[in-house]
Amino acid sequence: MVIPIKTTIKRVNNMKKQITLIILFLYLITSFCACSIKNVDDYYQTEETISTDTVNVKVDCITALSSLPKELENSNYIPQDGIIIDTVVEYENGDTAFTVLTKAAKKDKIMIDYNGEGSSVYVRGISYLYEFDCGDLSGWMVSINGEFSDVGANSTYIKPNDTVEWRYTCDLGSDIGNAYTGE
Repeated sequence: MVIPIKTTIKRVNNMKKQITLIILFLYLITSFCACSIKNVDDYYQTEETISTDTVNVKVDCITALSSLPKELENSNYIPQDGIIIDTVVEYENGDTAFTVLTKAAKKDKIMIDYNGEGSSVYVRGISYLYEFDCGDLSGWMVSINGEFSDVGANSTYIKPNDTVEWRYTCDLGSDIGNAYTGE
């Protein structure tokens, strides 16, 4: 019995399709078996270790609320309660009052303006509220755990769990508990 060439070619093509499907099926089975199936808890659990060392960062301009420049009144930059930032950031060895301010500002998308570098960083403005905006004795001061710093913001080193507060003064610190004594 002689099989016509057309029939032979058709059979060969059908066999090729079947072999291709079998190979594809085996590939899918192998790939599926190689996957690790996770339950919901495993899937959402991150493998990154999150540092437990944190720092509290607060920025307020409560004293300036009654004497804000016109362009800042009713703006989105200064909240009605005067609390610009109240957050927690991750502590890293060597952090300073300035570095945690920049972390918090980046996290909350708040503008910071400063001069200098290294140990001579001076914060001029936060959230568009600048030194001298509320008088000749106004500007930003920083305290760590309630103690005001007498050195530059980038020379004021902090420890885990510290509270770093940036406060706006309208009266050279006397309105926020850090009256200047001329020393």
